[in-house]
Amino acid sequence: MKVLYFGSLLLVIGRILAEDVESEQSFEISEECQAELKKYEDCLSNFNMESENGNNMMESKESIQKFCTTIESNDCKAFLADISKAETPCINSASPNPVDLMMGMAILSLKISHSLVCAKGNDGNICPLGKYLQDHTSELVNDNDSEENAEVTLNSEQLQALANDCSDSKCNARMLSMFDFFASIENMFPTTDENPSISSVDSSEIIGGISSYISYYKEKKCSAISNSESSSGGTNSSDTSNTPSGSNTPSGSNTPSGSNPQSGSNSPTTPSDEDSGVSFTFKRITYSFIAMVLFSSIFLI
Repeated sequence: MKVLYFGSLLLVIGRILAEDVESEQSFEISEECQAELKKYEDCLSNFNMESENGNNMMESKESIQKFCTTIESNDCKAFLADISKAETPCINSASPNPVDLMMGMAILSLKISHSLVCAKGNDGNICPLGKYLQDHTSELVNDNDSEENAEVTLNSEQLQALANDCSDSKCNARMLSMFDFFASIENMFPTTDENPSISSVDSSEIIGGISSYISYYKEKKCSAISNSESSSGGTNSSDTSNTPSGSNTPSGSNTPSGSNPQSGSNSPTTPSDEDSGVSFTFKRITYSFIAMVLFSSIFLI
């Protein structure tokens, strides 16, 4: 199983714990964080390593669907009510507590996982990106290490999933909200000369990649993702690009900076730099999702 970012997250936590030992700070969880965990107790108990959900959340499409069903059940009613909140009392940058941070990370991880694979669009169905991740779980999780450093390109199905996800207004909004979660995680570990923090474990590339990816959503240039005039299958499209009718190539003024538009095809055969960036980020998001689920299940024991 691909656990690149799971390992990275553990390295970050390990560094914080090591620094805490040196400063002789307490490992006790704060009262504020305890209160939040108590609030979500019925829900979080479904996702520890002793539970069925905790042991196989990423094994198959069925296990992910079970994860979605569980997190949307009555047990998780309080958790679901706060699903879009990136703030948690367990994460206090002014007075960081390593135990609190681990609990906060686990909570945010579950929220990110729900946003990626469980969130629904305007038609009441799973958002296109989430559906693609569900349908292709096995091949994405078992992707070879050797492929990660190779040149990555997306096929037409993957590009269309991204474009459709961007075009659905509810799915678009959930992705923009999800970016706040990643920003919160990044802010947990400030980078200094003495403490390289997340940059030393490559997590900054996740944030940077997602920032690039999110720009398509923010600027509502969804058709530029698939290099087509419009994204078929998206509902209530929020794409406002002014691509000339009949053209398969997005207008240069509406294509994100750095893109080299292509013509003559609805799916790229020779990806531009921007296409490669989207492809790279797609894999980053996938691996981040896997890591987040694993991270949650371990620290919610």
